[in-house]
Amino acid sequence: PPEHRVPYAEYGFSDDLTLIGELAWTSEKTDFFGLEFEDDGFSRVKAGARYSIGAWKGTLFSIQPLMTLHLDDAGDDPAATKDGSVDAEIGIVLARNGELFGASIFSVQEAAWRFRDGDRPDQLRADIVLGGNPLPGTMLLLKSLNTASAKSTSTGELYRSSKLSFSVVQDIPASILPGVAVEAGLEQTIAGRSAIHDTIWRAAVWYRF
Repeated sequence: PPEHRVPYAEYGFSDDLTLIGELAWTSEKTDFFGLEFEDDGFSRVKAGARYSIGAWKGTLFSIQPLMTLHLDDAGDDPAATKDGSVDAEIGIVLARNGELFGASIFSVQEAAWRFRDGDRPDQLRADIVLGGNPLPGTMLLLKSLNTASAKSTSTGELYRSSKLSFSVVQDIPASILPGVAVEAGLEQTIAGRSAIHDTIWRAAVWYRF
């Protein structure tokens, strides 16, 4: 299976505006009758922003435009995404926090429409993130990640994918590495149609500044 290295950054440009950037590197090895082939390279670059438009009854509302340029020769979706394909996404984000049994918790809901160039169908995306801090310096994350095509592909396929993800984020003591945390988790496809069913193991390093 391919390995993905995905540096992701968010920068609070102002109280209401957060800048978002991502650059993905994919490495894949294939064994063909004893001959090993390796394909390495950047697979996508993403840039965008999240702008807070206000709060209502404890929920913060934001709009989030994102642009993605695909750089891989062949994508992992049924819509024939390829090098040079562009996605333009506009979404709304709802976030709120609170307490449960004395522990801080939060939730983030995202709903977005993804415009795609060429003959590729547009997509609908709906994600839910639930998080909590059961212990000081420890955060648990549970995510529901859902994508569906808005119409059939050129071959007549309607596709959709639903994944669940769970991970633990642990702060490194500030006396050792201030602002650094490590994440370990698992992402699993639980339902889908004409989509890749996969299992993703995640390891990440966070740096807050």
